[in-house]
Amino acid sequence: MKRKWQFIFVILFNGLLSSAGETLSFEETLAAVTQKVEKSGLKVMHIIDHSKNAKDINLNLPRTTLLLVGNPQVGTQLMLQNQQLALELPLKILVTESKDFKVSVSYRSPIAAMEKQVSGDSLKILEKMEGKLKDITHF
Repeated sequence: MKRKWQFIFVILFNGLLSSAGETLSFEETLAAVTQKVEKSGLKVMHIIDHSKNAKDINLNLPRTTLLLVGNPQVGTQLMLQNQQLALELPLKILVTESKDFKVSVSYRSPIAAMEKQVSGDSLKILEKMEGKLKDITHF
């Protein structure tokens, strides 16, 4: 039986937002995040399985999967204003499992990462991005 999700949100100096849940497995969490990305109107553009890559070189890394997500129409409009934003786009969502099997979902705040590089309506776009990421990672 699954217990209700319990989350702890932490804002670190670099704008990293994290949530930790104790009820879903890593696989269930990754599937739920992926489904929520698609329902939000964003697209999963790429998935990087860092654990698998570590295993390929005979290293053991607890489950660590990075999802690159976004909306090309929105991201491209931002990059047309400032190509340096391509360092932050697409957005990233990290799903990890600790050695004691606690699963967490993290993302870096688009506002913290990009607000100094945009102006006007673009700041509103960053706020919308932040809202979507919060909705996706909150269960």
